[in-house]
Amino acid sequence: MKEGKASVNEYCQACMACISMCPEGAIIETEREVPIGLDDIHAYKGVWIFAEQRGGKVAPVSYELLGIGRRLADDIGTDLSAILFGSRQSEARELIRWGADKVYYSSDPIFEDFMMNLMRSC
Repeated sequence: MKEGKASVNEYCQACMACISMCPEGAIIETEREVPIGLDDIHAYKGVWIFAEQRGGKVAPVSYELLGIGRRLADDIGTDLSAILFGSRQSEARELIRWGADKVYYSSDPIFEDFMMNLMRSC
């Protein structure tokens, strides 16, 4: 809660627990429509993980995700990619060292404190 309103901060894990915990019932889950042509699972390739960072350093949970993603990618015979925002190229290289085949990253300062910048723009 922030100033009497529910707010999402940088610790949100998108677990949706807030939906059932909200005493006012103000948080709801809505179903998203799938654009035409994107409902075919064969159109998607690879396994991707989101590599969380704090202060420019990759969070330990990201390495756990890499391990799980690596097993899945190997099982289905595809590449493992990681997405990293707000960090340095050296951190992206570390993700490759720990099992990612590719890393998509941006070092743009807007992503350094991603959730706080997101909340400011709302």
